[in-house]
Amino acid sequence: MEYERLKSLLDAPVLLGRPNKKYPMPTDVPYQIFKRYGSIAADKYLWRIREIKTAEERHRIEEAVKIALEILAALDWQRPEREVARALKIAALREADGLAFEPIVAADEHSRFPHWQAGLKEPRQHMLVDFGVKYEGYNSDITEMFFIKEMEEFDQLVESFKELSRLATPGRRVADLANNFPLDMHALGHGIGIEVHEPPVIHERSRRTLKAGMVIALEPAIYTDKWGMRYEREVFV
Repeated sequence: MEYERLKSLLDAPVLLGRPNKKYPMPTDVPYQIFKRYGSIAADKYLWRIREIKTAEERHRIEEAVKIALEILAALDWQRPEREVARALKIAALREADGLAFEPIVAADEHSRFPHWQAGLKEPRQHMLVDFGVKYEGYNSDITEMFFIKEMEEFDQLVESFKELSRLATPGRRVADLANNFPLDMHALGHGIGIEVHEPPVIHERSRRTLKAGMVIALEPAIYTDKWGMRYEREVFV
């Protein structure tokens, strides 16, 4: 079994991975070692280990989520996109260990683009903010909507998220979860931890199953020709 072979090699002086042009074989590792022990790609095993979070890891993600939500709750968002993005960066450095990723700040019709880059537009109707912070090496990923005039579609979106979070239980097939809210523009969600985007990807083509200890960010969304809205929170499986 490859996994058992990986464990047996951990104490051997062998490179875990496959040498290539980007990552060539180190010159200080004799070729005879590779010839004797071989080499295997370790990344998929490491991802599987990282998918299941310890209590301490979950605590750090919870703190990152808490800080991000507090920053968003105090956000002065009725100003140009770039000013909002700048304010988020400053707050992340002040309240946490910095940004988890470059914030997405999209006003009005810009919100229909999932990865909009902040510009000079001021909101007339609503603003989408996708934002997260890093706390002791772990990340959060939150998307919040701000409205000048409420839109009933958002209430429906939040209810959809609540139903999806109830379905995100150990043993549930990722594809079944994703099929409850099909999206064309992006996946329904992703794992989160040391990196913002980790396995499993919440997509209808996934063959994975949710396991206890996973932490995923679910982000149901609605996109039209004139506007978009998204609601994203972490779910602890």
